[in-house]
Amino acid sequence: MLERPLRSYGFPCVVLGQDVLAQAILYLDGPGGKIRFLQPGTSPEVRLKKLCPDRTWTPIPLGFREVPYACLTLHEGKACRMLLDTGAAMTRIPLILARDLGLEPSGTGVGRDGTGKMTERPVYPLLNLRLGEWDIDLEVDSGPFGVLGFDVLRRLHVVIDGPGKMLWVAGPAEGESPVLRVVKKRNGGLAPPS
Repeated sequence: MLERPLRSYGFPCVVLGQDVLAQAILYLDGPGGKIRFLQPGTSPEVRLKKLCPDRTWTPIPLGFREVPYACLTLHEGKACRMLLDTGAAMTRIPLILARDLGLEPSGTGVGRDGTGKMTERPVYPLLNLRLGEWDIDLEVDSGPFGVLGFDVLRRLHVVIDGPGKMLWVAGPAEGESPVLRVVKKRNGGLAPPS
């Protein structure tokens, strides 16, 4: 098992290619700031119980086309296929979906697109992104497709099981609120996990 602090990967984001994600079992301990590659062979339930014994885990099927993706539920029950992107600083929803939901921009954000080019895009308040047992309220970027970014992933315990084609998300600990607020600082960075 290889374990390294996230800052050694260029925190606040961890860029792992789909070639790695498709073949590896990766534990991302966002609150603890660590990433671990796990050995295959142990049943997922046994492995997960050892990682976070005080939490329940929710399996979310992963698809792999050119990149890994999961179908998640947004507010008002709308489903959205979202790429799992450990290198994306901010979660994104498709612009057309933001319009369909009737969301009004709360401002604009500037960031790099997939090619590294700086672009300005509308930012929308999104209430209730459902991820496992979590209800996540956040501001999201918009673009041509949905992306589950590191702004959310760094606050959770997740296992990306490429060979098993599953994203496992640890729920809240006993007494912990299932509502997670991901707040973007106005200077463009992310506020510390709350």
